[in-house]
Amino acid sequence: MQNDYVRTGKVYLTYREFPLPMHKYAREAASLATAAARLNKYEQVAGALFRQQATWSNSGNLESVIAPAISPAELQKIKTLAKDPQVQASIEQDIALGKQNSLAQTPTLIIMKNMRRFPIGGNVSYDVLKRFLDSLLAQ
Repeated sequence: MQNDYVRTGKVYLTYREFPLPMHKYAREAASLATAAARLNKYEQVAGALFRQQATWSNSGNLESVIAPAISPAELQKIKTLAKDPQVQASIEQDIALGKQNSLAQTPTLIIMKNMRRFPIGGNVSYDVLKRFLDSLLAQ
């Protein structure tokens, strides 16, 4: 999606955090991902967290999951930034926005065109998403 739509300027992509309360370590994961964004490492950290959610969701060992995706110095900066009140406030804002949009699951994509909203919950194959985006862009 990044190569086909975002980098070509066809779509604008915004990431938001919406840690679900039933997931014990989701808030910590959101904190690390939000902190990583401040170092322009969001995609690497968030990607590692999503790919290995089954690993850290039980153990809470998020550090071992994100460490291979970034340098040791970046990991230390991210861990420090994750405790920053501004990072926590950003997550609270994202949660409030998610509640306004009646989100119930993650991930959820909210695609907008001409003020119309198209929420897509769960994991969607790239082929399905591509067909949908192409149909919207053709309008």
